[in-house]
Amino acid sequence: MAMLRQAIASEMDRISQRLTLRIQELAERYDIPLPQLTSKVEELTAKVEGIYREWGCCGNR
Repeated sequence: MAMLRQAIASEMDRISQRLTLRIQELAERYDIPLPQLTSKVEELTAKVEGIYREWGCCGNR
């Protein structure tokens, strides 16, 4: 019976650690608000389009 309790406790610890890591991953992923991400995308898009214009390529970009 003691072995079963130890096995269950070990499994619960393992699950708890995985869950904690997953929550940390999600917190990092969604840490930046969408409007801030959208603004950054627009900024980088303008930069890339400027480079395209300098190169004279890629149509109307």
